[in-house]
Amino acid sequence: MNIGLGRSIKRILIKTGRLNVLYLFLALTAGAMVIPRFFSDKITFSMGEFVYYKPLTHSICFDTSGVYDLAPAGNLFLPLRGYMYIGIIPSLIYFPVYKGWDSPYSVRLMGMMILLLQALILGRMFRVNASICFIFLICNMTYAFPHIVDTGSAGLQMLILYACCYLIYRHLYITGEKQKGEGYLFYIAALLFAGIWTKVSFVSLLPGILTVYLYGALRKGNYKLIVRKQYLLKAASAALIAAALTFVLLNSKTRGGGTYFDSIREVSAMMPAKIYYYIYEYMVNPYLCSHKIFSVGTGARWEGIALMLITLIFIVYAVKKCRAAGIPVDFAAAGISAYLITLAVIILPGKTVAIHNAVLPVSFLQLAVVYLYSKVKSGKITAVLFAAFILLNIHMYSGLKNFKNQQYTFPGIQRINEVLNKEFAEDYTIICLSWGIYDMKVMYGPPHQCVVSIAEIYDEKNLAEIIGNSKRKVLFIGRAGTDNEFIPDFIPGRTAYGFERIYKNRDMAEYNFPFDTGDLKLLYER
Repeated sequence: MNIGLGRSIKRILIKTGRLNVLYLFLALTAGAMVIPRFFSDKITFSMGEFVYYKPLTHSICFDTSGVYDLAPAGNLFLPLRGYMYIGIIPSLIYFPVYKGWDSPYSVRLMGMMILLLQALILGRMFRVNASICFIFLICNMTYAFPHIVDTGSAGLQMLILYACCYLIYRHLYITGEKQKGEGYLFYIAALLFAGIWTKVSFVSLLPGILTVYLYGALRKGNYKLIVRKQYLLKAASAALIAAALTFVLLNSKTRGGGTYFDSIREVSAMMPAKIYYYIYEYMVNPYLCSHKIFSVGTGARWEGIALMLITLIFIVYAVKKCRAAGIPVDFAAAGISAYLITLAVIILPGKTVAIHNAVLPVSFLQLAVVYLYSKVKSGKITAVLFAAFILLNIHMYSGLKNFKNQQYTFPGIQRINEVLNKEFAEDYTIICLSWGIYDMKVMYGPPHQCVVSIAEIYDEKNLAEIIGNSKRKVLFIGRAGTDNEFIPDFIPGRTAYGFERIYKNRDMAEYNFPFDTGDLKLLYER
């Protein structure tokens, strides 16, 4: 057994390359110890990073972990969703990390791990050193930021996209392997369903994936492959399985009485038509990738123009060099076409307000860029452009410190949560006026905590019932001024001023917080 294990490890080392194995270890170590902490200290947390993990939350006085359960058939409700339009898959993937590292810092590690897996796929796909792919991905700020500060499960969607394109590439683009790749069709179908289950917006990527597939299918020598009866039957079967599973998922009954599809339509109807604005801004203003955290303004910036020029120059240079050498560029053409088609698919509905949707098409463009890089990586011009790309992105990362936080984010929230866990979790019912504090608290608090969101309080009677059932002292926590404005909306007839008269106004300095609490200044204790 030991000999067999040794041989297996040796084969893995030879197949993947010893440097890639060493890189994997070092990248995971750096990701776990350095980057999550750096990003968390310099870039504050947003509620969107935790809201998709509802099945993992806990509060003994108000359990909301099953609110998004679905019943695929009958009345048996199962934890198939993590949020209104997010499936359970992100929670399942995060669960072992969460159990091993029960800290908000571990959320930032998830984005690092996804970027690492993407780099390994790209490296294996195009026979490029995975460390180069990882440097390219993480140094592309407009792409990496929505991964590490993930407010919309964008990273996982793009990882699934890369996995699909990897299978298509091996099946239809690599000479000599296409005859034995028909089984990949069922793996691709499973991945497509997993993508839709992860987040329904994954459907916007399907036309782009189909474009990559069709480019490969129409390559010289592939036409006879795909028109065979056996192949068509397998393709139809795979597509039917994915469609049937998706149909069952979207028509599952929610606890509200409707279907999953109905709830998605309701959310979509509330979204303003701003995607064209965000895509335009995202192209010319790279700092917009951080708009959920920072107030970055609008309009073109020289960094965005420079980034577009570097990318365009490299594509033109690489295509010309490949054609001169007789190297096919059809996969690069497929990636660029899929990028443009996906842009159009996302723009037309115009129903989104965030970059984690606008960034999705970039995955196709990066497939094309890495493919072209694999063909011209030894050129001096390639080295110069790559260096310029890295330096420009380092400059953009450093420029984030010049922007102010959005009014609904504030520094030190993770340390505030640590103090609340230590000093108040045992004896207090903590009612959070700030959603950001609530979403972090129910994820990263002790099992015996009693935490309630102000959104869960309907009136004063409901508030009194929660307080009475908990049999604890009550602590209201929120930001000065901003959160007070919410009080009349949630508790009719009670003004913010009246609320402060009933509950004693407490300054957080009284609790000797060893850090700057930013805008979070008021506690109310009954």
